[in-house]
Amino acid sequence: ELVKVQVALSNIAGKRIKILFKKTADVLKYLDLQYIDRIDVPDAMKLQFILAKDQVIPSQAALLEQVKNPQPIFDSAVSPSSTALQSEQYRFKKDKELL
Repeated sequence: ELVKVQVALSNIAGKRIKILFKKTADVLKYLDLQYIDRIDVPDAMKLQFILAKDQVIPSQAALLEQVKNPQPIFDSAVSPSSTALQSEQYRFKKDKELL
């Protein structure tokens, strides 16, 4: 009898997992910004979607600036030499493993 209960519970759990995956796919579909363009929504509502993202855009721009700030360092002459140093370290590590 305990086995029957266990089988029933695993069947229920399996069904719930399938439902959860289906709902997750639905949520991801609705989060897709291009989905808004594909559905038949009045322009006023589309404008509300855009304005809702208005607060997010400056923070995303600030994060992008943080990424761009070290760009000159990466483009400098230091970067190629550090890449060469990393390859030498990798080679020494491989040589050490062979010993």
